[in-house]
This record gives sequence, structure tokens and C-alpha cells, in this order.
Amino acid sequence: MQKHLAQSREISFVLVVDDFSVKYQNQDVVLHLMAVIGKKYNFTVDWTGSKYLGMTITCDEKKRALEITLSMPGYVQAALKRFQVIRRSNPTHSPAPFEAPTYGKSIHYVTYDNFAPISPAKTYIQEV
Repeated sequence: MQKHLAQSREISFVLVVDDFSVKYQNQDVVLHLMAVIGKKYNFTVDWTGSKYLGMTITCDEKKRALEITLSMPGYVQAALKRFQVIRRSNPTHSPAPFEAPTYGKSIHYVTYDNFAPISPAKTYIQEV
């Protein structure tokens, strides 16, 4: 009877839903991982590591310290379209009208109550 010894491989990876990132020192280890995963699942490989969880990742190794930037190009524009946001000519920076405070001993109360109660479309509100 032949014994099979498990071989240690230095690798770590992060799995989030259907996307994962692999940190490795030896490409053979990654190729082994890909072979094992490929037996059950189809996947694509981005050796540049420029995308993860819908984010674009850029590294600037020329700076004194490694600088990594995460961005989501087009995300805001897509969200505005998805939630049918109509942009006004003058921007709105607050969900409620601004009332300048009067400093002193008086207590400041809200002078308006025009907010509708939350509807059953709670998930839509949470998404927005």
C-alpha cells in the first residue's frame, strides 16, 4: 500500500461570491490551484489582477511607497440611470432645505415635516 503525502503549497486566496483573488510566490502553485478548480468549474483568469469585485485596480510601483487605487469607472452614471435620477440645473447638496442656525439659548426644532412614511419598497430605498 502506497502512502500519499500531502504537499504544502504557499498560497492564499480570497473568495467572495463568484470572484476571487490569489496571492502567490510561485506560478506553479497557482497553476495547480487552477487545475483543481477547473475540474468542477469554468472560470476566466486575469493575470494582470486589474479587476476584482467590479472594481478596477491600478498599482503605481514607481512611487516611493506602493500605491494602489481602487475605482469603479461608470458606476455613478449607471446608478443614476438605473434609479432614474433626473439631474437639475442647480445641484442639490442636501435632502432637506437648509435652515441657518441661530446661536444662543433657544432650542432649534425642525420647522417642516414633509417626509412621507417609508413604503413597502424598502429594498429599493436600501439600494438607492
